[in-house]
Amino acid sequence: AEQKVKEEREINGLELALAVAILNSDRISLLWPPLFQRLQAMLDNPRSSPRVLATAAQGLLRLGSKAMHQPPIGSDVAAAVGKLQFLDENKLKGLAPTLAPHLRLLVKCNLENISSQCGDDLISVVALLKKLAAFPSSAPTALDALSLLVLHRSALSPSHFGVCCEAVGEFASRAADATVGGKGVDYLYALHLRVCCWRRQEAA
Repeated sequence: AEQKVKEEREINGLELALAVAILNSDRISLLWPPLFQRLQAMLDNPRSSPRVLATAAQGLLRLGSKAMHQPPIGSDVAAAVGKLQFLDENKLKGLAPTLAPHLRLLVKCNLENISSQCGDDLISVVALLKKLAAFPSSAPTALDALSLLVLHRSALSPSHFGVCCEAVGEFASRAADATVGGKGVDYLYALHLRVCCWRRQEAA
C-alpha cells in the first residue's frame, strides 16, 4: 500500500509539472533543466513502475513536440529518445501503445527540424520507430510516423537516404503486422520511383 501511495504521488507530481511546462511553453527553457533531469531519472531507474515509465516517456515526447526546435531541448529529447530503444523488451512492449502516437506527434510537429538534421535527431527517432515495428500494438502508428520522414523531400539526400531505406526495409521484412509489412514494401517502391525521377531530372 505504501508503494502504491508513493507511485501515485510521483505520477501526480510529474503530471502537474508537465502541465505547468506545457502551459508556459514560451518560457519552457527556464523550466527545462530540472524537469528533464527528473524525467531522465525516471526513465533510467530500473525500478520505475510501468505507470511511472509511461508517464515520463509520454511527458518527454509531449514536451519535445512543442519545443524540440529550442536548444538544448532538441538535443536532450533526441538523446532520451535514443535511450528508450534500449529498454528491456518487456518494458518497451508495455510502453509501445503509449510511445507510438506521441512519437508520431513529435515527428509531425518537428518534421522540418528532424528532416533537416543528418545526425542524432533523425537516427534516434528512426531507431525507436524500428523497435516499435516489432509490436502489433504500435507497428501501424510507427510506420505512419516513419512515412512522414520517408516522403519528405530530404529523404533523397545522401545523408538520409540510407537511413530511410534501411528503416522501411525493417518494417517490410520484420513488422509484427502483415498489413504494415505490405505498406513498408509500398514505401520502398515509392522511394525507388522518386530516385528514378530524380535521376532523370539530373540527366536532363
